[in-house]
Amino acid sequence: MRLALRTAREHGFTQVRLKVDGADFRAVLDSEAMPPTTIEIHSVAVAAIETTVSPEPRVIESPTVGYFRSSGIEVGHAFEPGDVLGQVEAMGIMNEVIAEGSGTIESVLIENDEPVQYGQAIFALGASE
Repeated sequence: MRLALRTAREHGFTQVRLKVDGADFRAVLDSEAMPPTTIEIHSVAVAAIETTVSPEPRVIESPTVGYFRSSGIEVGHAFEPGDVLGQVEAMGIMNEVIAEGSGTIESVLIENDEPVQYGQAIFALGASE
């Protein structure tokens, strides 16, 4: 409706009448500026936009740069918050990979003794239980 009113003003129309899905709207824009000129819009096509948002996969990431050391965790393993799922060794220091929530391991993305970067996904998770 705003677009129709703005367009009518830009082109010097003094009245606008909109008919959309049985509704009838009429507006007088400026009765003193010009002799009456009317524009009628009989239907307005509105496209429905459907969007789907795919949730980002849940992952557990490396807490630091180093080498991943597996704790024997395999696909299907259920875990709870605080469970240690592995370690990342950096300069001889072992940093635990700790679960922040509950769920199950859907896939192991890094093999034992492989190098990992900070924030690199180590485990893909299934839904929370």
